[in-house]
Amino acid sequence: MRALVRHAEAGNKRDWSGPDAERPLSEEGWEQAAGLVDLLAGLRIERLLTSPLLRCRQTLEPLAAALELGLEPVEELSVEGDVGRMMAILDQPPTEQAVLCTHGEILQELYARLRARAMLPQDDAEPLWQKGSAWVLERSGVGFRGHYLEPRTPPGWGALEAET
Repeated sequence: MRALVRHAEAGNKRDWSGPDAERPLSEEGWEQAAGLVDLLAGLRIERLLTSPLLRCRQTLEPLAAALELGLEPVEELSVEGDVGRMMAILDQPPTEQAVLCTHGEILQELYARLRARAMLPQDDAEPLWQKGSAWVLERSGVGFRGHYLEPRTPPGWGALEAET
């Protein structure tokens, strides 16, 4: 099992005045990040690999705290990452039981390449890539079988925020 996570909501990059690599999660993004703990609760997770960009690291912070795991920055998961190298990493045993947090651009290209190489089933449906969502990939012969997990907000999160 490998879980590919799209970083949580980080606001509009045009509204951010600093370097894009330092753009933080929005309030909604922090809710989505906290929701990953429940979203991925049934999975055996041993590693947390992330794009070095702040929004990806922050997306996995609640999960890292819950699982008592460290974050491992991986350059191939960044916006400028090499999707070919990312495919090679995805296929290696060290990414088994790992969560990999990256960006929508990388996920779209990765998914397209996996489908083109018949490593994911072909279908007519356009894959979903909501921020804070995950694709869980399970080994299936020489490829993968995937299922999509919509982003979640933990119960009571918004209510707690409204009280403060």
